[in-house]
Amino acid sequence: MAATPLDECGEFARFQHLGGSPRESYRCSKCSSSIRERGLAQTVVDLYGEGRSCAKQLALSPRFASLAIYGPGFNGTIRRHVGDLPNYRYSHYRAEAIPGTRIDGVGNEDLQRLTFRSESFDLVLTSDILEHVRRPHEAFAEIKRVLKVGGRHVFTVPVHYPMRERTEYRVDTSSDVDMPLRPAVYHGDGRAGSHLSTPTSAGT
Repeated sequence: MAATPLDECGEFARFQHLGGSPRESYRCSKCSSSIRERGLAQTVVDLYGEGRSCAKQLALSPRFASLAIYGPGFNGTIRRHVGDLPNYRYSHYRAEAIPGTRIDGVGNEDLQRLTFRSESFDLVLTSDILEHVRRPHEAFAEIKRVLKVGGRHVFTVPVHYPMRERTEYRVDTSSDVDMPLRPAVYHGDGRAGSHLSTPTSAGT
Protein backbone atom coordinates (compact mmCIF):
# COMPACT_ATOMS: atom_id res chain seq x y z
CA MET A 1 0.00 0.00 0.00
CA ALA A 2 1.31 3.46 -0.87
CA ALA A 3 0.22 7.12 -0.68
CA THR A 4 1.02 9.32 -3.67
CA PRO A 5 -0.52 12.19 -5.68
CA LEU A 6 -2.59 10.73 -8.50
CA ASP A 7 -2.16 11.20 -12.25
CA GLU A 8 -5.91 11.25 -12.74
CA CYS A 9 -7.66 13.08 -9.91
CA GLY A 10 -4.65 14.85 -8.38
CA GLU A 11 -5.52 13.71 -4.86
CA PHE A 12 -3.20 11.96 -2.44
CA ALA A 13 -4.54 8.45 -2.35
CA ARG A 14 -3.79 4.94 -1.17
CA PHE A 15 -3.59 1.92 -3.43
CA GLN A 16 -3.81 -1.70 -2.41
CA HIS A 17 -3.78 -4.83 -4.55
CA LEU A 18 -6.89 -6.80 -3.63
CA GLY A 19 -6.46 -9.65 -6.08
CA GLY A 20 -6.98 -10.29 -9.76
CA SER A 21 -5.05 -8.66 -12.56
CA PRO A 22 -2.66 -5.99 -11.22
CA ARG A 23 -3.50 -3.60 -14.07
CA GLU A 24 -7.18 -3.71 -13.05
CA SER A 25 -6.37 -3.41 -9.36
CA TYR A 26 -4.58 -0.93 -7.05
CA ARG A 27 -7.67 1.27 -7.32
CA CYS A 28 -7.48 4.83 -6.07
CA SER A 29 -9.16 5.35 -2.71
CA LYS A 30 -10.43 8.72 -4.00
CA CYS A 31 -11.58 8.19 -7.61
CA SER A 32 -11.48 4.36 -7.94
CA SER A 33 -9.22 4.45 -11.03
CA SER A 34 -7.14 1.34 -11.77
CA ILE A 35 -3.50 1.14 -12.87
CA ARG A 36 -4.69 0.82 -16.48
CA GLU A 37 -6.88 3.91 -16.24
CA ARG A 38 -4.19 5.93 -14.50
CA GLY A 39 -1.67 4.94 -17.17
CA LEU A 40 -3.97 6.24 -19.88
CA ALA A 41 -4.59 9.45 -17.94
CA GLN A 42 -0.87 9.99 -17.33
CA THR A 43 -0.10 9.60 -21.03
CA VAL A 44 -2.72 12.21 -21.95
CA VAL A 45 -1.40 14.56 -19.26
CA ASP A 46 2.18 14.06 -20.48
CA LEU A 47 1.14 14.91 -24.05
CA TYR A 48 -1.12 17.88 -23.36
CA GLY A 49 -0.55 18.93 -19.75
CA GLU A 50 1.77 21.93 -20.20
CA GLY A 51 2.82 21.67 -16.57
CA ARG A 52 -0.44 20.31 -15.22
CA SER A 53 -0.09 17.21 -13.08
CA CYS A 54 -3.39 15.37 -13.48
CA ALA A 55 -6.37 14.84 -15.77
CA LYS A 56 -8.63 16.84 -13.46
CA GLN A 57 -6.44 19.93 -13.93
CA LEU A 58 -5.96 19.24 -17.63
CA ALA A 59 -9.71 19.37 -18.25
CA LEU A 60 -9.65 23.00 -17.04
CA SER A 61 -7.13 24.00 -19.72
CA PRO A 62 -8.76 26.14 -22.45
CA ARG A 63 -6.37 24.68 -25.03
CA PHE A 64 -7.20 21.09 -24.12
CA ALA A 65 -10.91 21.89 -23.89
CA SER A 66 -10.81 23.15 -27.48
CA LEU A 67 -9.64 19.76 -28.81
CA ALA A 68 -12.05 17.47 -30.64
CA ILE A 69 -11.87 14.24 -28.62
CA TYR A 70 -13.48 10.89 -29.38
CA GLY A 71 -13.78 8.06 -26.86
CA PRO A 72 -15.47 5.00 -28.40
CA GLY A 73 -16.98 2.69 -25.81
CA PHE A 74 -15.12 4.74 -23.26
CA ASN A 75 -16.29 4.09 -19.71
CA GLY A 76 -12.99 4.66 -17.92
CA THR A 77 -12.68 7.00 -14.97
CA ILE A 78 -10.92 9.69 -17.04
CA ARG A 79 -14.28 10.36 -18.68
CA ARG A 80 -15.37 12.03 -15.44
CA HIS A 81 -12.93 14.79 -16.30
CA VAL A 82 -13.17 15.01 -20.10
CA GLY A 83 -16.76 13.85 -20.67
CA ASP A 84 -18.27 17.31 -20.24
CA LEU A 85 -15.84 19.11 -22.53
CA PRO A 86 -17.65 20.82 -25.43
CA ASN A 87 -15.94 18.85 -28.20
CA TYR A 88 -15.93 15.43 -26.56
CA ARG A 89 -17.86 12.62 -28.25
CA TYR A 90 -18.29 9.01 -27.32
CA SER A 91 -20.10 6.02 -28.74
CA HIS A 92 -21.02 2.41 -28.14
CA TYR A 93 -21.33 -0.39 -30.65
CA ARG A 94 -24.42 -2.49 -31.22
CA ALA A 95 -24.11 -4.80 -34.21
CA GLU A 96 -27.86 -4.90 -34.78
CA ALA A 97 -28.15 -1.10 -35.11
CA ILE A 98 -27.26 1.12 -38.06
CA PRO A 99 -23.85 2.82 -37.67
CA GLY A 100 -24.19 6.56 -37.14
CA THR A 101 -27.61 6.34 -35.49
CA ARG A 102 -28.23 7.19 -31.85
CA ILE A 103 -29.52 4.77 -29.23
CA ASP A 104 -30.65 6.23 -25.91
CA GLY A 105 -28.81 9.41 -26.83
CA VAL A 106 -25.50 7.66 -27.56
CA GLY A 107 -24.03 7.27 -31.04
CA ASN A 108 -23.61 3.80 -32.51
CA GLU A 109 -20.26 3.36 -34.26
CA ASP A 110 -18.33 0.43 -35.71
CA LEU A 111 -14.62 1.17 -35.35
CA GLN A 112 -13.99 -0.71 -38.58
CA ARG A 113 -16.36 1.63 -40.49
CA LEU A 114 -16.65 4.95 -38.68
CA THR A 115 -19.26 7.39 -39.99
CA PHE A 116 -17.25 10.52 -39.13
CA ARG A 117 -15.64 12.67 -41.79
CA SER A 118 -11.90 12.37 -42.31
CA GLU A 119 -9.75 14.56 -40.04
CA SER A 120 -12.52 15.09 -37.48
CA PHE A 121 -10.61 14.63 -34.21
CA ASP A 122 -7.46 15.81 -32.46
CA LEU A 123 -7.43 12.92 -29.99
CA VAL A 124 -8.94 9.43 -29.90
CA LEU A 125 -8.94 7.45 -26.64
CA THR A 126 -9.57 3.71 -26.53
CA SER A 127 -9.12 1.66 -23.38
CA ASP A 128 -9.17 -2.12 -23.83
CA ILE A 129 -11.47 -1.82 -26.85
CA LEU A 130 -9.41 -3.09 -29.77
CA GLU A 131 -9.25 -6.69 -28.56
CA HIS A 132 -13.01 -6.85 -29.17
CA VAL A 133 -12.79 -5.65 -32.77
CA ARG A 134 -13.12 -8.35 -35.40
CA ARG A 135 -10.45 -6.87 -37.67
CA PRO A 136 -8.35 -4.50 -35.53
CA HIS A 137 -6.12 -3.44 -38.43
CA GLU A 138 -9.22 -1.94 -40.07
CA ALA A 139 -10.04 -0.11 -36.84
CA PHE A 140 -6.54 1.37 -36.69
CA ALA A 141 -6.88 2.51 -40.30
CA GLU A 142 -10.24 4.15 -39.57
CA ILE A 143 -8.92 5.88 -36.46
CA LYS A 144 -6.03 7.21 -38.51
CA ARG A 145 -8.49 8.47 -41.12
CA VAL A 146 -10.62 10.45 -38.67
CA LEU A 147 -7.62 11.96 -36.87
CA LYS A 148 -6.51 15.41 -37.95
CA VAL A 149 -2.94 15.92 -39.13
CA GLY A 150 -0.84 15.75 -35.96
CA GLY A 151 -3.66 14.07 -34.04
CA ARG A 152 -3.04 11.25 -31.58
CA HIS A 153 -4.56 7.91 -30.66
CA VAL A 154 -3.87 6.98 -27.03
CA PHE A 155 -4.92 3.43 -26.23
CA THR A 156 -4.50 0.45 -23.95
CA VAL A 157 -4.70 -3.25 -24.78
CA PRO A 158 -4.82 -6.17 -22.33
CA VAL A 159 -1.54 -7.62 -21.10
CA HIS A 160 -1.35 -10.98 -19.38
CA TYR A 161 1.66 -12.32 -17.51
CA PRO A 162 3.66 -14.29 -18.19
CA MET A 163 3.73 -13.01 -21.77
CA ARG A 164 3.25 -15.62 -24.45
CA GLU A 165 6.23 -16.30 -26.69
CA ARG A 166 4.19 -15.41 -29.76
CA THR A 167 0.82 -14.01 -30.71
CA GLU A 168 -1.87 -16.68 -30.98
CA TYR A 169 -4.75 -16.19 -33.38
CA ARG A 170 -7.99 -17.28 -31.73
CA VAL A 171 -10.33 -16.63 -34.68
CA ASP A 172 -9.84 -16.66 -38.45
CA THR A 173 -11.63 -13.53 -39.69
CA SER A 174 -10.32 -13.63 -43.26
CA SER A 175 -13.76 -14.52 -44.64
CA ASP A 176 -17.26 -13.26 -43.84
CA VAL A 177 -17.75 -16.13 -41.39
CA ASP A 178 -15.66 -16.37 -38.20
CA MET A 179 -13.76 -19.64 -37.89
CA PRO A 180 -12.78 -20.38 -34.25
CA LEU A 181 -9.20 -21.58 -33.87
CA ARG A 182 -9.05 -21.63 -30.07
CA PRO A 183 -11.57 -21.49 -27.21
CA ALA A 184 -13.42 -18.18 -26.91
CA VAL A 185 -12.32 -15.72 -24.21
CA TYR A 186 -14.76 -13.33 -22.54
CA HIS A 187 -14.49 -10.48 -20.09
CA GLY A 188 -16.71 -7.66 -18.86
CA ASP A 189 -17.46 -4.99 -21.46
CA GLY A 190 -17.98 -2.09 -19.02
CA ARG A 191 -21.67 -1.82 -19.90
CA ALA A 192 -23.55 -5.05 -19.28
CA GLY A 193 -22.66 -8.72 -19.15
CA SER A 194 -19.58 -10.05 -20.89
CA HIS A 195 -18.12 -9.48 -24.31
CA LEU A 196 -16.11 -11.71 -26.60
CA SER A 197 -12.43 -10.88 -26.78
CA THR A 198 -11.12 -11.57 -30.30
CA PRO A 199 -9.22 -12.34 -32.49
CA THR A 200 -5.75 -12.69 -30.90
CA SER A 201 -3.89 -13.34 -27.68
CA ALA A 202 -0.85 -11.13 -27.91
CA GLY A 203 2.69 -12.29 -27.31
CA THR A 204 6.07 -10.63 -27.28
